[in-house]
Amino acid sequence: MANHNNRVTSAYKAFIASLAYSVIYFVWFSGEIHSTYASQLLFPGLLFYLLLRYDSERKVWMLVAAGVSFALGAGFRPSDGVFLLPMVAYYALTRLGWKKGVGFLAFCSVLCLGWLWPTVLAYRRTPGGIAGAVHYVSFATSYRSPVAEINWYSIANVVRFVLAVVFAFWPILGVAVYHGWKQRSDWRTRMLVIWIVPGAIFFVLSHMGEAPYLNYMTAAVLLIAVASTRMMVLMAVWNAALFLFFVPIPSSQLAVNVLNGYVGRFTRVAIEQQWLPSRPDFEAFKHQPTN
Repeated sequence: MANHNNRVTSAYKAFIASLAYSVIYFVWFSGEIHSTYASQLLFPGLLFYLLLRYDSERKVWMLVAAGVSFALGAGFRPSDGVFLLPMVAYYALTRLGWKKGVGFLAFCSVLCLGWLWPTVLAYRRTPGGIAGAVHYVSFATSYRSPVAEINWYSIANVVRFVLAVVFAFWPILGVAVYHGWKQRSDWRTRMLVIWIVPGAIFFVLSHMGEAPYLNYMTAAVLLIAVASTRMMVLMAVWNAALFLFFVPIPSSQLAVNVLNGYVGRFTRVAIEQQWLPSRPDFEAFKHQPTN
C-alpha cells in the first residue's frame, strides 16, 4: 500500500492480504450476486490508498481522486459513507491543515450532492417512498436496537454481527487487536481504527442487516493485521473452504439454524439454491429470516 515512506507493508505481504480479501466468504458472495455491497470492496480501500499517496507525493490529482472515490462509495451506500466520514475528517484536519482540510471536506460534500436528485427519483418509484424509508430506519434503529430494548430482534442483531466477524476473521482477530494497540501512535493505524469503529458500533447497537454490510470495513481489518502472513493464509483457506463447501446442517437446534441462516446464507450453496431450489434439505435454510 502507498508509496515510499507511507508503505503499510511489503509487496509480498500485500499480495497475500489481497488474496485473503478476495475469498472472505461474504465478500465472495457479494461479488457473485453483483450487489451494491460489492462497491464497498473498492471505494473505501481506494480512498485510503489515495490519501496515503497524496500524503507522500503531494500531487493534487490524488486528493481530487480521493474525494471522488469517497463520493462514489457514499453514493452507492450512503450509510457506509457516513461511517467513513470520521476517517476522512481525521485525515483532512490532521494531515492537510485546517484551511486545506476544510476545503477538501467541502469538495467531498459538493460531490455527494450529485447523488441527491437521482436518490429522490428512486424513492419516488419505490413503495412507501421517502416516508417508508424513514419509517424503516426509525424502526431498525429503535425497536431492533439493544439500546432501546432487549428483545429477540436486538439480540439477533448482535448475533449477526458477531457471527460474521468471527467466522470471517477469527485467524487474525487477535493479531489485528494487538497490532492496532501496539501501533496506535501511527496516524495510519489511527485512520484504520477510525475507519472500522463507527460502523461497528452502529451495527451492534442499532442495525446489522446481514454479513455483507461488513464489506466497507473488511479491508481495514486486513490492513491492520497485514504483517501476519501465516494467519492471513489460514484465513484465506478457511474462508474459501467455508464458501465453497458449506451446506445447510439439518437440525432443530436454534444454534444450528442460526448458523445456517446467518452464515450459510452467504456461501456458494445459497447462490446455487436461489436459482436451483431442488434440494429438500435446503427448504428450512432458504426460509431463514434476513433481518
